Amino acid sequence: VVVAQTFAANALAAGMTFRFEAYATRAGTTSASEIIRIRIGTTTLIGNIAATLTPPLSTLAVGNKIEGLVTIRTAGAGGTAQGMLIRHTHLAAVTITPAVSATVTPVAVDTTAANNKIELTFISGSASNTYTFRNAVIYRVV
Repeated sequence: VVVAQTFAANALAAGMTFRFEAYATRAGTTSASEIIRIRIGTTTLIGNIAATLTPPLSTLAVGNKIEGLVTIRTAGAGGTAQGMLIRHTHLAAVTITPAVSATVTPVAVDTTAANNKIELTFISGSASNTYTFRNAVIYRVV
């Protein structure tokens, strides 16, 4: 988990949007693609996937910026959430290459449950590549 926020029962309402930003550097040049996700649910790392991004393979040890949004579409025991992600990779002095997640179908979230978590998760794709997250935030967009 890169960054997460926990919510009390009924704290998530339809129309609420949360934004993620994370900044990381990579060490290691093994050709691998990371997996970046926004998860929502009551259990860490098991929540429903509101957005996922698997960027193109890369062998570059460079800086990355990850951005994401997740919106609570409907509230209640049968609530839903939908998100998106983008990763920017610094390739050269003035070149930034983005990778954008595909549109996903809204996923279930019981907003009446206690301890709902919204998480930004990250899998490196190779044990030979190490990512160091320098800063990561989640905040509500109003």
